Amino acid sequence: MSRLLDPVSVVDSIVTKALETSSRKMGLAGSGDCLARLKKCETAAFNYYCYNVAKELGEVLGSWSKNIKSVFACCYDEEVNGEESCEKLTSFSLVHMIVLVEKKSKALDALIEAVDGALAQRHRRMLGRRQLEHALDARVIDDEDVKNRTGYAVLLGSVYQPPIRVWHNQGT
Repeated sequence: MSRLLDPVSVVDSIVTKALETSSRKMGLAGSGDCLARLKKCETAAFNYYCYNVAKELGEVLGSWSKNIKSVFACCYDEEVNGEESCEKLTSFSLVHMIVLVEKKSKALDALIEAVDGALAQRHRRMLGRRQLEHALDARVIDDEDVKNRTGYAVLLGSVYQPPIRVWHNQGT
C-alpha cells in the first residue's frame, strides 16, 4: 500500500518502464532515444509510449483495487507528428484509458486524479511542456454502462477504433 501514498514515485516507475519497453519495441538503443523522439512529437513514439504507460498503470491500478475488472488503452486523438502538432500537447491528455469496475467509487476517482497530477508533473519536466495540465484521461465505467452502451462504454464495442485491453482481473 505504500505505492498508494506516493503517486510521484509510482509514476516515475511507470514512466521509466514505459520508456524502456517502448525503446525496445521500436528497436532503439535506449530510453533516451525514445524520449528524444517524444520531444520531437513522432507519432510512432507516442503510440508506443502511451500504450505502455496505460499497460503499466493498468497493472498498478489493478493491484490497488479488487474492484477493477479490466483496463483498456484508447486512442482517440489526432495524430501527433511534428512541431505544429506538438503544440497540442499543452491542451490534451497524452494517455487515454477506460477502467471497467464492479462499482464506481470516489476513492478510485481520487486515486486517478492523484496519478494524473503526478503524471502531468513528470511530463512537464520530461517533455518541456510547462503548460501541460493533464497527462491522463481515465474514464471509469461499470457493468451497467456496458449493458446500456452509455458514455465511454460504447467504445468497447467500436469496430472503427476499439480500445485495447491492457490489464484484466483474473478473478472476474
